[in-house]
Amino acid sequence: MKSETLYVITHDDISDSVLGTNLTAEQAAIELLTYDGYGYEIELNDGFWTLYVSSGSRNSTRGLGEYRESIFSTEDEEEKARVDIFEEVIAHAGSWYPSLTVEEI
Repeated sequence: MKSETLYVITHDDISDSVLGTNLTAEQAAIELLTYDGYGYEIELNDGFWTLYVSSGSRNSTRGLGEYRESIFSTEDEEEKARVDIFEEVIAHAGSWYPSLTVEEI
């Protein structure tokens, strides 16, 4: 049986700041997508499961703002599409928040 990869997320600008440890890929991706009050949704759009991310934060005066298309999956089943999308989020973690680091543990 293959063990699931686990991740740790740290904040590079804050010494020894661990945002999460022993996170699954889904948990790590959600932590990135919702960091600092941002939001996300995954919806079926024109036959593709699509990740939408907010342009703002609920912690700001302008709120979450608009949700914009970000990543899509060609998988038919939602569960498989979510796995694809979350793995893509982790693979490009630095583009979401350059000050956060996601590492396998």
